[in-house]
Amino acid sequence: MGKYDILVKLSHFIHGGASATVAPFLQVFLKHVLHMSTGEIGVISASQFLFTTVLASILTCIIDTTGRIRVCFASIIGASIIFRCLLFFSHDALSWSSAHGVDPRISFWCFWVYIGLSEGTFGSSYILLDTLTMRYIETKRYGDYRLYAGLAWALSSFAVGFVFKYIGYEYMFIIFSISMLPNLLIWVFCSPPPPPRNIKTTTTTATTTTTATT
Repeated sequence: MGKYDILVKLSHFIHGGASATVAPFLQVFLKHVLHMSTGEIGVISASQFLFTTVLASILTCIIDTTGRIRVCFASIIGASIIFRCLLFFSHDALSWSSAHGVDPRISFWCFWVYIGLSEGTFGSSYILLDTLTMRYIETKRYGDYRLYAGLAWALSSFAVGFVFKYIGYEYMFIIFSISMLPNLLIWVFCSPPPPPRNIKTTTTTATTTTTATT
């Protein structure tokens, strides 16, 4: 197992673990900390997939045009860290808007857009991580890498559930940001070199030449 093979597996492990600090508990946070109704929680939950679809589509167009997938991946991780870290202050922000007479409907839809961007950027990062992984490995080995994300998810969600009970659910955004930061550092400073190009073409050419010679 090479150095970069370990880094890609570590990246999946970090991604899965960080994701589990928020995803299983977000609806609980919305209900018990922000005191939102079931309908409001449902609308916000739906926004995650809407924003992920839109942002991922935009990113893939940028990647197809520029070819800078690692830059886009690092950028989207950085954005998701910032967006989710600031969600720590969402209760204070909504309380401030209520105290200053802002229409609750306006506050809700502004929050809807913000949390949609937050969840959309992280959802897009998962898509880009899978794309990056497939560039560096054989297709049949993909499950080996995703296994590390699943393992981290299981361990993290089990552990932080007890932690949030004592420190408060809003701290999940801080824990996420701290947990995800090493992944950003991996792809900015230690990312694997670009994979060799035209492997299939070279192999095909070599096979043709050998056949012709024979």
